[in-house]
This record gives sequence, structure tokens and C-alpha cells, in this order.
Amino acid sequence: MKAAIYKSYGPPSVLSVQDVPQPTPKPNQCLIRIIASSVTTGDTTIRAFKKIPLLFYIPARFMFGITKPRKQILGNQFSGIIESAGNNTSQFKTGDHVFGFTGTGFGANAQYICLPEKNIAIKPSNLTHEQAAIVPFGGITALYFLSLANLKPNQNILIIGATGAVGSFATQLAKHSGATVTAVCSQSNHPFAKSLGATHTIDYQSQSLDTLNQTYDVIFDTVGKSSYPAIKHILTPTGTYLTTTFGSRELLHMLLTKLTSKQRVICAINPDRQQDLITLRTHIEAGHISPFIDQTFTLGRIADAHTYVEQGHTKGAVAITIPSS
Repeated sequence: MKAAIYKSYGPPSVLSVQDVPQPTPKPNQCLIRIIASSVTTGDTTIRAFKKIPLLFYIPARFMFGITKPRKQILGNQFSGIIESAGNNTSQFKTGDHVFGFTGTGFGANAQYICLPEKNIAIKPSNLTHEQAAIVPFGGITALYFLSLANLKPNQNILIIGATGAVGSFATQLAKHSGATVTAVCSQSNHPFAKSLGATHTIDYQSQSLDTLNQTYDVIFDTVGKSSYPAIKHILTPTGTYLTTTFGSRELLHMLLTKLTSKQRVICAINPDRQQDLITLRTHIEAGHISPFIDQTFTLGRIADAHTYVEQGHTKGAVAITIPSS
């Protein structure tokens, strides 16, 4: 099968499309023919092995490879068709259209992948495979963090990076929950943020969050561009600060606020749960949320896709189409 592989850490140019052996499913796995996958910040971070917090650097080296990549195929979300189902599986059958995530195993930038059923769900019926392929990473992350904040109707939430892969889903989910959303993004993305459900928008390039007079029940930093000490004054006395990017400093703030304050700092790694895929599918088919593809690249242009994502201004997410032969 064809797959985008990398044999050394480095810039996007280390990626190339090559023929590799097709995987063989175990009895508890499904073999999936991938029609579309994506490139996320998780892919670009592991490929370059940069911008990894010191707290996780050594464990990540052991997990992904100390001197060279242990797992040479990136891609952590996908959409495709069940090619075959193992004898110890029961939820899916050959021909089912599915979408899912690979977790830290990666491997979705290829024509085939083998995964257990817990990583897969039936694809939303109203999405193309390209659209469905960009849902799991951003959708599951947004769903999980908003559940940790226990966001309620009529609360005010500030979402930093509101038009990115995670932020675009967070904005829609927060709006659907009945909260009032203020989106922090570039001026050019303000119309898009409004279309996602934001009531208010802030241009991070012209206005500092330090100068805001408004207070928020929840602040959700989806891109790691803020810190709790810098913006805690715009949280309500019992407000919650969420961040998807964290290290030892953020963990310390989480502990200290738990012991000394009514405010909360929450940093976490979201679990990979099949139920979250099902919940997202329900929201999508009901019209509550929808994915947005910024650009679509072919597998042969995987290096260009990595370069684009690394620029850091993706609106929604980037999809990758996988050739059938």
C-alpha cells in the first residue's frame, strides 16, 4: 500500500510517499481502507519533534523513538470503509462507512489501517469522507474540555483560537449549549467566527486580552497563546481556565488554584473514546455543528500540507485525500 512516511525527525521535506506492506488485522481489529485523513498540529509536532514541553520531552522520545521515528506513518484521524472485520469484532461489517482516531499510534496517512472497534464509529451520513476525516481530533478535544468546565446556558466563554481545528468545534458546541461566545482570532476570521456562533469577536493582533473589562465564566485557550496569571483577572471569581497546551507551570497553577482559589485551572489530555465519536455524529447529523475544511491536499502533497499547518493560521482543519490505488 502507499503511505506517507518519515524516517528521521525534521522539516516537512523528510516526508515522502512510498510503498509499504499492508497491515494484517488481529482478531479484535478491523481493516479499514482510508479514503481521507488529515494533518494536525499533533502530526507536525511529532514530525519535527519541537515545541514539546520539557515535562513530556523524555517520555515522548521513548514513546515515538529516541534517535529516529519508531512509528513512521503519521495521521491521527481518518474516514474510510471497513474492508474486513476480525473474528472477535461485532460492531461493524464489511462495507460500513466509518470515521475514527488512531491516538498516539498515528498511521492514518496511508491507504489502510488496522484498529480496534473502540477507535471507530459509523460516519455521519451528511458528511463526505473528507469532512468526516477532520472531525475526531478537534471535535473530541472540544467536547471533552467543555465537559470538564461544566459550561452552562447563559454563561460567558472566551475561546482563544476560536477558528482553528479545536476552536471551531468549541465555538459551535458552546453556542449550542446556550453560552455566549467571544471568539479570539485574527480580524480576517471574524466573519467565520460569527458564522460558527460567536456573539463577540476580538482581534488578538490589535487588542490585548489584558485590557478587557469583561469577565468570563470560562476561558478556553485552544492554541496555547495565553497563561492563567496573565488573564485570571478576566475570569469570574469562580471561573474556569482551560488549556490544551501545558507543562509543569500549568500543572502547578492547577494544583494551587485547587488549594487556594475558587477559580479553576484545567489542563488535561483528552481520552480517546468511541462514545465521543458517536456524540459528535449525533450533533453533526442534527445540524448543531459541522466541520470546516480549510484546504485539501492529496497524499502526494503531504509535505505541503505540513508546511501549511505549521504556519499556524489554519481555519478549521486540513484534509488529505488518499488514493485508492
